[in-house]
Amino acid sequence: TTTPIKYERTTTNAKVETTNSQPTHTMETTPGTFKMQAKNIQVKIDTYDARKSMGLMSSFDASVDMANRGKSAASEATGNYTDVGNQMARAHQMGSIADIMAGQFFKTPQPKEFVPIPGVGPTITWEPNELNIEYTPAKLDFHWNTQKPQGKYTPATIDFKILQYPEIAYEYLGNNK
Repeated sequence: TTTPIKYERTTTNAKVETTNSQPTHTMETTPGTFKMQAKNIQVKIDTYDARKSMGLMSSFDASVDMANRGKSAASEATGNYTDVGNQMARAHQMGSIADIMAGQFFKTPQPKEFVPIPGVGPTITWEPNELNIEYTPAKLDFHWNTQKPQGKYTPATIDFKILQYPEIAYEYLGNNK
């Protein structure tokens, strides 16, 4: 008798699996800036020469002016004394010495003249105004991290499971004689 082979066959088809990785991203934000600097106009008015022309001087100029007036007063007094001496020397021609001295005492000095309007205008200078604006717009940067898709290949398989091996059984039916 013969016994046929019994088996189970299992097949698996070949397949390719891909892993779809989700792209990730990072976002970098740089805020914008706005800077503004303003400088107003600066006007400088120098009235020194105008005040000096009216007789209003600084302490240095006043001391120089007084020194000059002192020099001129000394030379004027020297001149006056010289004139008085000359008149006294000619007193017999001009009258008496008492008249000459009386004329000197009653001589009125000329007052210094005050000028209420300056002879020179003020010196005016200025620095112009400035406006500096510095603006940097906001910035948004995306950095994408993408990965190359990975694939996995699984080959096809065929599995055989032997449930019964084939067999041939011989039985002798004859006699042994």
